[in-house]
Amino acid sequence: MRIKWADVLKGFGILFVVVGHIIPDGIPNTAGWDAIPTIPNSLIVSYIYSFHMPLFFFASGYTYSMGKYKTWPSFLARHAKTIFIPFLFFLIVPYLYHLVFVALGQAGPIPWSDILGLLYANGAHLGVLNESLWFLPCLFLAQNLMWFCEPLSRKNLFIAWGVMTVLGWGLGRIFFPQELPWSAITAFNGASMMLAGQIFRKYEGWLAEKLKVETFPVAAALGALGAVLCIVNGRINMPGNNYGRSYILYYLTVACTLLFYIWAAKRLANSKFFVWLGANSIIIFGLHGTVMNFWNTIDVYGFIGRAFNFTIDPLSRLVLESFIVVATLIPCVLAINRHLPFCVGKGFGKKAI
Repeated sequence: MRIKWADVLKGFGILFVVVGHIIPDGIPNTAGWDAIPTIPNSLIVSYIYSFHMPLFFFASGYTYSMGKYKTWPSFLARHAKTIFIPFLFFLIVPYLYHLVFVALGQAGPIPWSDILGLLYANGAHLGVLNESLWFLPCLFLAQNLMWFCEPLSRKNLFIAWGVMTVLGWGLGRIFFPQELPWSAITAFNGASMMLAGQIFRKYEGWLAEKLKVETFPVAAALGALGAVLCIVNGRINMPGNNYGRSYILYYLTVACTLLFYIWAAKRLANSKFFVWLGANSIIIFGLHGTVMNFWNTIDVYGFIGRAFNFTIDPLSRLVLESFIVVATLIPCVLAINRHLPFCVGKGFGKKAI
């Protein structure tokens, strides 16, 4: 049975992903995911990046079922279907999209070296087609770490979390700023967040009763503290193993911010829109970059400004592009769920949620 508030939380997360990619795309001289040293970081983008990908690992950990798979091969078979089939599908879609522009003479062919580089499956190599997909192989590795960690997790979740967190911190420092194949080092930090999700699930009632995290004053205070800590810690880039000025500040930022959005998600647990967004977040992950590129290529925002005599300032661009991208993705999600559910790991015959 799906946990509605967890879907709402992922719905928040996927909207933050889209907006976080639109801001540097639409606001000149604003650093995007790669945080170019010579370009100022956007405060809003830095805020979003401080927690939006940890949010997905946390949600995955919250819903992770220990002991469900008795053998590693059965675990691999299940997760290969739900992760690598969508991964391949969302590489093929932008590749076919690129071929259209090659046929129109608007783009050149992708070199074979770049195609082979896709096997590295990290942000640095996937950028040629679909950079956002770094998350899927990384999630797969994090899930495997969770499976192998299950014996320790059953004995003491906090020790398991501590071991994984120290490994994530230490390996991140060693390999920064390198991105290994499949974002392998990031996977340790992802598994740490998944274990944090397990801890939250186990002590959810205690946190609500003793610390009052489900009351508005406490949740709002935590949200505000998370925003302040984000500013103090600076910009993070999870796939690049960059966790700001302090790994402790990074973790505190994520913890405070997630507790606030969990409070909000529980209040909106009956929101069909956010539940739908979260339940279909993998499709939005896979397609939003291609959709953004399409509307930018045909200069739809410039056309709207000229046609209706509007100035498309940065704020207008953010609102307009966010609306158009999400509106475009809705029929795409419905069509894939109805006609190609297997391509997103759902099996044949399943309908959109």
